[in-house]
Amino acid sequence: MMLVDDDTVQNLQKKDSSADRLATSLLNTFNSPFSAHTGLSQHCVYRNVKLYLDTCVMPFYAPHLQHYWQEFPLNEPDIKGRIDALSLRLIYSDTVLHQSLKPETQIAGLVFEMLEQARVESLLPPQWPGMALNIDQLFRHWSRTFHDSGLTDTTVGILLYTLAQMCRARLMAQAVSAETESLIEHTRAALSGAIGTPLSGLRRCQQDQQKYADYALEIAHIIETMIETEQRILAANEGATNTEKVLKGFAILLDVVSHEGEGIATGIIDNNKGRSKVKSVYHVFTTQFDKVVFPAKLVRAELLREYRTHLDKLVLQQTININRLARQIVLKLSQLELDGWQSAKDEGYIDGGRLPLIVCSPSETALFYQAHLKPIIHSQVSFLVDCSGSMKTHANKVATLLDILVRALDVAKVETEVLGFTTGAWNGGPALKQWRRQACPPHPGRLNSVSHLVFKQAKQSWRSGRLGLASMLKLDLYKEGIDGEAVEWASQRLLNQETQRKILIVISDGSPMDTATHQTNDPLYLDNHLKDVVFAQQRLGVEIIGVGVGIDLSSYYPRNLAIDLGQELDVSLFNTLVDLITSTKR
Repeated sequence: MMLVDDDTVQNLQKKDSSADRLATSLLNTFNSPFSAHTGLSQHCVYRNVKLYLDTCVMPFYAPHLQHYWQEFPLNEPDIKGRIDALSLRLIYSDTVLHQSLKPETQIAGLVFEMLEQARVESLLPPQWPGMALNIDQLFRHWSRTFHDSGLTDTTVGILLYTLAQMCRARLMAQAVSAETESLIEHTRAALSGAIGTPLSGLRRCQQDQQKYADYALEIAHIIETMIETEQRILAANEGATNTEKVLKGFAILLDVVSHEGEGIATGIIDNNKGRSKVKSVYHVFTTQFDKVVFPAKLVRAELLREYRTHLDKLVLQQTININRLARQIVLKLSQLELDGWQSAKDEGYIDGGRLPLIVCSPSETALFYQAHLKPIIHSQVSFLVDCSGSMKTHANKVATLLDILVRALDVAKVETEVLGFTTGAWNGGPALKQWRRQACPPHPGRLNSVSHLVFKQAKQSWRSGRLGLASMLKLDLYKEGIDGEAVEWASQRLLNQETQRKILIVISDGSPMDTATHQTNDPLYLDNHLKDVVFAQQRLGVEIIGVGVGIDLSSYYPRNLAIDLGQELDVSLFNTLVDLITSTKR
């Protein structure tokens, strides 16, 4: 079991003197009982305030481990606190047992989750004071954020807030802060009578997860009953808006819990066999109709030149300095390598061949030689464009964006390849007909043909490939999208190259969608395959970056950027893209 933060942990270890304590918390997860409980040796990654088991989100939804308010940004103590808290969860909590006991209803499940996280944090050994400080700071920051967002102004909000403060104070044997105590005083007095007995049981049984869960379930059902009563009152008087806002603040959004929590929970409980029930093994019904297409060959020469003329006009309208972008790329992507030696220098290594000059000219100082370093780029950048039907409206902007980037990379002497992906037909096409002729066997897998598009090859310069880039404007190419296979195909083309860094930029406006495949398989069949492919190709050495066109692609691509093509393609956008492409691989 390994817990790693892709971007954060290494930075924190470099910047903070508490790196040893943080590293200790991570290393202890290798001996976590979680591995024994699951029977699996999995790779855990902390990313975007969530813990991933391979590509699935772990079902840890304690309120103070979530972050939904962008106006209250995360800072380093928050990030360290989350990592430490999740480490303790892996060490001290039996995930299988917890998921088997967790109530199915929203509110009871949330309270049960919150109490279990409080239990594991109370078990923190005293020899880890740094972790204790990080976790305490995280909880205090969450408390302030929840209060400052106005959620404690509602009856339901103050009830859940008070419960969190009371249970943590009892388990940690700590008093709540004076500010918080004045806020919850009235609610705590009313709540103590209802949950006093099971609350005492939590403290007595915090070392025994099974016994602790009995008291936690009792509290969860009491709180659920109280909130349901309050919801009925709100529905009659104020409406459900306030209640929904509070529930969102406590991280029980329906889509998060149902799609992420339940799926991974089932997989953990049923081990590998159970996980296959949630994530079917990806397969293809038939590859007979698959093909690799060069769109420039499908367009009449006259029409292709018209596309190119139109694209040139669009590029000129952007007023982007190509040479400046190229210099940025060279500066950030290149490595200095030895390119010979230069003699007759005033400093450096002594040049024995020039020492006789001291006799002839005692004032001579150019007696040294230096290494001549030349910036060399050992990288290839591939762009993979989603050519599904919804991308038609963005075709002009995407083609313009790529034309400028490819030209700048070409000036910087970086090889580029521009690829695309779509399907051979709408709604299955010949593949679907073949499946029907075979009496529609269940779970057919991918049930459409794929068309991999090559707009520009790696060995082509921008000038020789400019007509191919213009063929992106051929809108009848755009059908449906099977992203996972396209990412795998593009990654394999990169892996066949000899360059050191292999960078793949995927430009898409949403999740994978092929109607025939979607209707005949699991609802998340294509989504899960894409996540698996991205994870696997990254481990093989391909740096994959998702660029979302008006959408956040973080659920598929750990490194991602959302852009708005409804706005002009300004300098700041290209600077951001260049920074993303050239950022140091972690």
